[in-house]
Amino acid sequence: MRSRTRAVNCLVCVLALAPASMLPAGELDPPAGAVAPTMKDLDDVSPRRILRNDFDTLTPIVIDAPGSYYLGEDILALPSQHGIEIRNRDVTIDLNGFRVLGNTEVGSLDGIVATVASSNIVIRNGSVIAFTDAIDLGSAVECRVENVSVGFPTAQGIRAGARSVVADCRVTNPGSAGIIVDDEGVVERCLVSESGLAGYSSNGAVVFRDCVSTGGNSQGFLPAPLSRLERCTAIEPAAEGFFLSSDSAAIACVAQSAGAEGFQVGTDNVLESCVSENSSTDGFYAQFGQAQFLSCVAVDSAGVGFNVGVDCVLTDCQARENTGEGFLGDSRTQLIGCVATGNGPSGIRLFGNDGLIRGCTACNNTGFGINVGGTGNGVVGNVTTSNDAYNIAPGNPAGTIHGTPSNAGPWDNLEL
Repeated sequence: MRSRTRAVNCLVCVLALAPASMLPAGELDPPAGAVAPTMKDLDDVSPRRILRNDFDTLTPIVIDAPGSYYLGEDILALPSQHGIEIRNRDVTIDLNGFRVLGNTEVGSLDGIVATVASSNIVIRNGSVIAFTDAIDLGSAVECRVENVSVGFPTAQGIRAGARSVVADCRVTNPGSAGIIVDDEGVVERCLVSESGLAGYSSNGAVVFRDCVSTGGNSQGFLPAPLSRLERCTAIEPAAEGFFLSSDSAAIACVAQSAGAEGFQVGTDNVLESCVSENSSTDGFYAQFGQAQFLSCVAVDSAGVGFNVGVDCVLTDCQARENTGEGFLGDSRTQLIGCVATGNGPSGIRLFGNDGLIRGCTACNNTGFGINVGGTGNGVVGNVTTSNDAYNIAPGNPAGTIHGTPSNAGPWDNLEL
């Protein structure tokens, strides 16, 4: 071991004392000419392809190959042309914080448009302003539009085909609908302001989640049948806040100051924890019948709080300070555990047949607390106070009315 160590030390000494000419070295004389960079440009290295204006040949931007693209500057649409036209599938465009700018006065067409049947188109991170349709992917399926701001299209704001997602987008002053998505799509965390037609609509069953519509000349939300709305809000639409067709569900949605009904409800819809406030007509209007309401609230409506047709069921709902009746129901309407406070002619009124009012409370209404016409309507286990109490027509089975709880059985009614 000691001999090996001595050998290594000797080799180190020899190399240290050797002349420089004996040691290997690279070329010390640089080549003639100016020093030039040896690295490639980022555009050459990146797998993405950059999109820029072509002001020399005035050629519009057309993407006809799959791939990933990004903007290197604001794109200015040429007269009578689209801003960016997509003619293939599997295309991603990162707007990269830039804008696609049109001018409808000189005939700009659509901002970003898929002009052929395609799929898997992604648009993200920028703005599209002043076109006919801002983003039209209606001919493409399974697309995604995210984090895009759209302003002042003369027609639609964002249109996407079936199984597409529109997320975290904002649409301002569209001439027609704000956001339209086809069957099995999802729209979430979006804001539409001052739309010419409905803020949100769909062609097929779509999920709307955490979306807001403000102002506008029509409905806030106009979904197709079999849609679902979760935690959505419509503020001051000119028409209905929510116009629900059939077989849909609305969960924790809010309509504020609607120009018509807060919620117009078709058949076989389910509404849970929804609120209509200060609507110009009825808070909830379900004259087509067969709807279910659970823990919903109608307050300060100019019409009826809940105006429902045949075969509707209302459970644990509240109607407060409405100009018309708190609850107005047709045949086979069931009200269970509902509360009517400070409403107009009656707190609760049934005018059809074979309905049920059970375990409800009516107080401080202008007319009768519970007002029942028709025949075959059961009235049991209810409480009225500070109203004209009960008005129950003959032929309706009702529990005995008592003035003190100690005298009342489980099926009797109280007048306090």
